[in-house]
Amino acid sequence: MTRPTALILDYGEVLSHPMRPGAMSLMASQLGAPDTEFPHIYWRHRREYDLGMPVRDYWALVARDAGVGLDDGMLNALIAIDVDAWTDYRDEMWTLAATFRGSGGKLGMLSNGVPEIVARIRADHHLPSLFDAVVISYEEQLAKPEPEIYRVTLDRLGVAPFDALFVDDRAENIDVARELGLRTLLFTGDVHALAAMALV
Repeated sequence: MTRPTALILDYGEVLSHPMRPGAMSLMASQLGAPDTEFPHIYWRHRREYDLGMPVRDYWALVARDAGVGLDDGMLNALIAIDVDAWTDYRDEMWTLAATFRGSGGKLGMLSNGVPEIVARIRADHHLPSLFDAVVISYEEQLAKPEPEIYRVTLDRLGVAPFDALFVDDRAENIDVARELGLRTLLFTGDVHALAAMALV
């Protein structure tokens, strides 16, 4: 296989490790929700949050589904736990990405993300100097696996679908990318597999 012209990386569970262990339990305890039920409550409205729902509205829905009210103290605590949960960076992936770009490849980030977490990522990493295109769902009012958000990313990178390798941890996102003609890798944490495909 020839080296791809562009490498497009998901953020969550690719450029970061999975959600920090214990984070769900911490958020559940803030709301007094059972640990077994809270993950369903947490994810139920997450797509709307990814698409630009204000943070207070998202957590108000989570709190409502948990059967409690939401005050400012609880809101701030939940946001802090959530941001910390998703900013455990997978350093070896950032290094691989930088190596790919340093050798002449184009580099993109394509993520379903929310402002509070992305603000922390941008504070920790100067994304404009690291990526040629950063496409985030809430900024586009589009979210994976909608085909248009992949097209936006390709347009900003200036590459054809087959010239790009897209890496994501969710099969549904990979499936749509493949249908659009991108090369794909379903990421399971194996950085060596990605390095082989990107020919880094």
